[in-house]
Amino acid sequence: MGNTLLRNWKNRAVEIATIVPVLALSHQTGVTLAEVGFLLILLAGVWLVAAQIPALKMPAARRIVAGIALALAGVLLIIATHWGHFG
Repeated sequence: MGNTLLRNWKNRAVEIATIVPVLALSHQTGVTLAEVGFLLILLAGVWLVAAQIPALKMPAARRIVAGIALALAGVLLIIATHWGHFG
């Protein structure tokens, strides 16, 4: 009985060690994701500048959109560097 448990434990350890990554991106996909992330950072900067111009309406909404764009850019850059082999 003890020997059977030991064999089952060893087989389980091998199964855990051979889990295949679910998300794998090519280098070019990582570069493209990073480019989109940097473009979102650029657009967020433009939106933040536009939010400070008094003649333009809805400055609070512009800041919210810029914040969302920065957050999305950060997520894309994390994905590009971790799984897309960028950098």
